Amino acid sequence: MMNTALLVENGIEYEKGLARFAGDKEIYEMVLMNFAEDDHCLHEAQKAFQENDYEMLFNAVHEIKGASGNCDMTELFAIASELCDYVRGDNYKGNEENIKRSYPLFEKAYIKVIEGIKKAAE
Repeated sequence: MMNTALLVENGIEYEKGLARFAGDKEIYEMVLMNFAEDDHCLHEAQKAFQENDYEMLFNAVHEIKGASGNCDMTELFAIASELCDYVRGDNYKGNEENIKRSYPLFEKAYIKVIEGIKKAAE
């Protein structure tokens, strides 16, 4: 059983997420742990950002956006949504400064959620 207060402190609306999983705490918390343990999308996003590969960045951030939305990680979902908008298709043209501003916020929100899940599970 996870410490729900720690989850909430770290940007996860636990009760809303739990409702999305029909009140099944075991499944919801298992999904949260799987999210915390699978950081391949973060590594992809980091590499893509460093290389200005906006298609790869979109794919990685979009995957995180979907997972964070499904689990009610509201802060991460919001910044991932914004970043996705900046790098979707040709939107990156003229949005390079917005991307440079948003990406660090995205990474910070992602790490905050991951660390929060891991602490809540201790």
